[in-house]
Amino acid sequence: MTEFKIRQATLEDVPAIAKLWFENTHEVAKLEPIYTPSINPDEASLRLEHDFNSGTKSAFVAYQGTDFAGYVTYKIDEEDSAFNPRRFIYLIDVDVATAYREQGLSYKLLAEVEAYARMQGIMRLELSVMTADNRAKEVWQRHGFRPHLMLLHKDLS
Repeated sequence: MTEFKIRQATLEDVPAIAKLWFENTHEVAKLEPIYTPSINPDEASLRLEHDFNSGTKSAFVAYQGTDFAGYVTYKIDEEDSAFNPRRFIYLIDVDVATAYREQGLSYKLLAEVEAYARMQGIMRLELSVMTADNRAKEVWQRHGFRPHLMLLHKDLS
């Protein structure tokens, strides 16, 4: 089994995260063209650096030796509405480099997020997945996620 070193991301990891995000986004864009990137990897890197610096987004990264293997980006969110207030971690992206897929890396990355959430007193993780992406839905269900809300849309021509 491949050994991965997983740690909290730093600004030095941003270019690798942005590059992998850009490479893997084409898979999502095939299912839903509105998710076709309108920026290049350098612009994605600048945006991610801004998000890290402002504290609106964080990440865990995984390396196998010196090779960048994958990441999970997330944000801590709070909801204070007419319902019970709650804090949760929203998973933004999880990407694993093609060479490291099917080796349990997404489980290891999520285990880091779950441990971090528990240390923060947060007991819920949330994410969004496209209904047309059956592979992603199956992966997330294997990770223990269950449907909660359904986001609907209507395209106007």
